[in-house]
Amino acid sequence: MIWPGIGHNFYVAYRIVLTENAIGDLNALDARWRATVHDAIRVHLTHEPTRESKSRIKRLREIKHPQFRLRVGEVRVFYDVTERHVVISAIMSKEKTRKMIKVPLSKVKDNFSEIIKKASKEKVVVTIHGRPAAVIIGFEDEEDWLEYRLLNDEKFLARVSQSRQQYKEGKYKTLQELS
Repeated sequence: MIWPGIGHNFYVAYRIVLTENAIGDLNALDARWRATVHDAIRVHLTHEPTRESKSRIKRLREIKHPQFRLRVGEVRVFYDVTERHVVISAIMSKEKTRKMIKVPLSKVKDNFSEIIKKASKEKVVVTIHGRPAAVIIGFEDEEDWLEYRLLNDEKFLARVSQSRQQYKEGKYKTLQELS
């Protein structure tokens, strides 16, 4: 066995597996996006799948599974990391997540803008007669907005749960098998 010398990096190679759901998601993309996503998965998830970056890999908050999101242009790859595997459970294009209604700030009372600014850093509870009536959740950027929509989408969460079960049952293929 050859150990890395001083100044050399040593990375463990993870085996990348896609559940049946994720394979279906990948196959639903057009050929160009399929190739782009395939290459990005290989490049970014093989050695350091948990290394976060502002533009690529993000650990998902307030949810246990999936643990991470890889951003590839307009496509998002959702995955978990085990001791030896990167388990891809869903691949979603950004346009598939645009189902929530947006209300322009101009239609809300004037002093509400200050609350919105505060909500971008933390949740704000609105009370009526001292009782909680609503929660305002702000977003620092569009990525946070996309993450929120997905992680509050029952169909997406059910699909991730189904994908985790597929992995446990051995119903997956490696990235190399898909090449």
